[in-house]
Amino acid sequence: MPANGARSPGSWSWHSGPLYPLPGPTGPQLSPFLPCTASALGRSSRPARKVCRNHHHSPAGSAAEEKDSKMDLAVRDVLGDVNSYPKAADALVREVLTERRSYDGYFVSQAVAGSIVEDIAETEAAIAGLERQLRERLLAQKRQLVAELRGSDVLEELAGISREIEQLWELDSGRAGKPADESLEDVEAPEEAEDAFHASLRRLRTEGRSGADDGLGVVLGNLGRVCGLLEVPALVSTCIRTGYYQEALMCHGYVRSLQHKFPGVELVARIAAAVQADISQTMLQGLSRLLTTALTINAMKKITDYLASIDPFQDAPSALQQLFLSARFRFIAGEIDSYAAAPDVSDAVREMLLKRKIECVREHVYGNLVVFNSRFVPDTRPIAIGLFGAPATPLPTSPLLLHFVDRCCTHLVRQLPAHMPFVAPDSVCLQLVYCSFRLADLNPNFHHLFMNALLASGAFSRAELDAALAKRLELVATY
Repeated sequence: MPANGARSPGSWSWHSGPLYPLPGPTGPQLSPFLPCTASALGRSSRPARKVCRNHHHSPAGSAAEEKDSKMDLAVRDVLGDVNSYPKAADALVREVLTERRSYDGYFVSQAVAGSIVEDIAETEAAIAGLERQLRERLLAQKRQLVAELRGSDVLEELAGISREIEQLWELDSGRAGKPADESLEDVEAPEEAEDAFHASLRRLRTEGRSGADDGLGVVLGNLGRVCGLLEVPALVSTCIRTGYYQEALMCHGYVRSLQHKFPGVELVARIAAAVQADISQTMLQGLSRLLTTALTINAMKKITDYLASIDPFQDAPSALQQLFLSARFRFIAGEIDSYAAAPDVSDAVREMLLKRKIECVREHVYGNLVVFNSRFVPDTRPIAIGLFGAPATPLPTSPLLLHFVDRCCTHLVRQLPAHMPFVAPDSVCLQLVYCSFRLADLNPNFHHLFMNALLASGAFSRAELDAALAKRLELVATY
């Protein structure tokens, strides 16, 4: 174009024309073709007439030629090579570009008339109307319907349907194609000669259908439940042997509920007796044996809970307390004795083994006392035990726990004289004092009992024990 803005001879002026809405998957879209055409030609997008300076035409002819030329360019931009597409594609593009559909149709949520969506909506509306009418009629005639249902033998009809359905399991899948009027005897007849079991089963079914024994019919109708009930004793025994004590107790509770529900049924009573025997003998012995082994605090809590839920400890908590303390003493005594020193070991090894015995008392006695206090409420009474004969204030103390601590401390103190000639007495005495103060965290009487037992054993003098107590106070104040 010349610099002064005048058009050269034979040049054309184009306008971009309007943007036509095109249908899309989510609503109206604007045709991008005409603006791209105008920008690709580098012409102004302002509306202008198409003027030919070398040719003279009528205004109507010029407008038609201008429109056809713009459409040809727009179609060429969409399809590219027009000759490579059929004429139907050219016609489709022209129809889309020239379509002048209103925008309002794209923003309406109603279904298009004659579409499948409209048919579905109308069908659902008709169904909802029919359901509403049916509900109104049923409510209007509810008294008549209730009277008819009460007068008819519905339960008998349902029972007949149930019996017919239960017989379907007897049909073999290979005989599904045979006529429906085939008799039940023909269906049940085996291809080979039936054995004694099938003959007995056929006789039982015949008697059950004839009503000769109503009890037998009930048993056959509930055969699955009866078999499941008969498996409970074996299940309980398996749970006990494999360590699933919680599941065994659940089965025990289930059987006891059945026994209360059906007190006159001999089968339930026999099953309950078998389960009770496994719980009160096998499970009780297994749990009592576990209490004499190395257990964590959580394991001891679980075992005491299991024992508290079965006989004879269910109604006798004091018996369970004595069992727990006795079993744990056996374990602690065994742990102390396991660190026995051979005659030919060195003094360092002998001292290490003795200190390990002291650690067994400090660790296990304290842990067992904690579990006992968390699971039981023992009987207490005011007891005063003075340190080295000094006067003391009575404190509420359980005699059972005091006896347990005394047994454990005595078992340890009896082994001290054999080791004292080979070890450093100050170091061992200080560790014994620390062990005693560990027990004092639960009850000062335990600490006084332990220190008095050390003095009575003769392994340490009163001066050595006082020096160890003063050394502990010094270390506590320093660290």
